[in-house]
Amino acid sequence: MPAVAAPSAPTAGAPAGDGATGGGSSGLGRWRLRRRLGVTYVIAAVVLLVVVGVVASSLVRLTDAIHTRSDVMAPALLASNRLVASVVDQETGLRGYLLQGTEDYLSPYNAGRTEERRDLAELRGVLAGRPDLLAGVTALDARIRAWHTAYADPAIAAVRA
Repeated sequence: MPAVAAPSAPTAGAPAGDGATGGGSSGLGRWRLRRRLGVTYVIAAVVLLVVVGVVASSLVRLTDAIHTRSDVMAPALLASNRLVASVVDQETGLRGYLLQGTEDYLSPYNAGRTEERRDLAELRGVLAGRPDLLAGVTALDARIRAWHTAYADPAIAAVRA
């Protein structure tokens, strides 16, 4: 009869258990299915939370950009276009007055001065939170005032004299 070998005792340092139950094993390949699924779900949840956070942050930035564009930049653009039109009206009225010498030709000039003040005030109000753009409005106002002081007002005074 053949001899059957007796089962050997585990050697020192060898893991206890057969690996099917995960007892004493530290390798990922020996984890139970339930533990693997749990870790997978936790990782998926963390990734999902990160994605949700990035999307939420992007939506907040998009909302801020839309607000800036619709509530600040669009009204500023309209007011600046009206300001340019008022300065063109002033120049046209001044030129007509200088050529004809009749006060009726100054009506576009006078109306343009009124519109200019209104449009500058509106630009300052709309751009109050944007000092970088407000500096440009201040510089533009200074140039318009310089045109009035150095050219338009003296030319009108010379024709009236």
